[in-house]
Amino acid sequence: MDITSSELELDPIRTPSVATAPPVPSDGVLAFIDSTAGGINAAWRAALVARDHGRPLHLVSLQSHASDAAAAQGLLQELALQLEARIQVRASTTAVASEMRECVTALAAGKDLVVVPRQPSESWADKVLGTLPERMLRWLSIPLLVVRRPANSSYRRVLASVKPDADAERQIGAARFMARGQALRVFHVLEPGAEGSLRLADVSDLTVSLHRQRRLERAHGEIEALIDRAGARGSGASGLIAFGHVSRRVLDAARGHGAQLIVIGSGRRSAFGDVFCGGLVQDLIREAEADLLVLPLRQGEA
Repeated sequence: MDITSSELELDPIRTPSVATAPPVPSDGVLAFIDSTAGGINAAWRAALVARDHGRPLHLVSLQSHASDAAAAQGLLQELALQLEARIQVRASTTAVASEMRECVTALAAGKDLVVVPRQPSESWADKVLGTLPERMLRWLSIPLLVVRRPANSSYRRVLASVKPDADAERQIGAARFMARGQALRVFHVLEPGAEGSLRLADVSDLTVSLHRQRRLERAHGEIEALIDRAGARGSGASGLIAFGHVSRRVLDAARGHGAQLIVIGSGRRSAFGDVFCGGLVQDLIREAEADLLVLPLRQGEA
């Protein structure tokens, strides 16, 4: 990165020692980053979120060896200087060599949000066990922001994909909290459900159409009521309903809305469930063009 630190009048940034249990401050936004373009971009997105919502920012680099962690600390310090100079966000920095899952769960304890870059599946282990964001979703019980888009500005166009019976008000509230503009869309997908059975029973197309229309009207009323209960009406939120395969329809709606961020809820699952069952979260992590904010469903609502 091109930065001239001598031009910046900054207080010295504390340099923590490389250790297996670094003293990262509690609460705030925690970004796990590396030296790739995606990692740097995730740091900038985390900084924008921290700035917009007045939260502390913590930058962490996970390494395999202590020597690599020592080198990564210099990158983190340089990046922290750049963030403070350009968008007036100060960040603590920690580079650590430790077992990944143990370190991630320890560092994330007490944080408001964890931010990671979206990573392509480059190895068989990633394809079988999942990329780092997919694995983190199995380890953590706090919101996870998976960054894919360039972090050029705050989020303004946000799509919240919800189910009326699955903690939807909290998801709408989170989407409203993240959105800085008036372009919040609350989206619900109606799966075919009983329509297939009706067609197998040789029911007329008119009856199937009427059945779908009733479901559409009921779902529209539920979504509009959710928006009101979440207090998002004054923010310009509006509801959208679609029929079909959930993942495909969410991806289509995000593209059509020009969404910069998709907000969804997810229950914690095992590696076995992710590998053999897949799901909306995995599809969106791998295919969505927008960033993805995944909120853990409250216990009993998964």
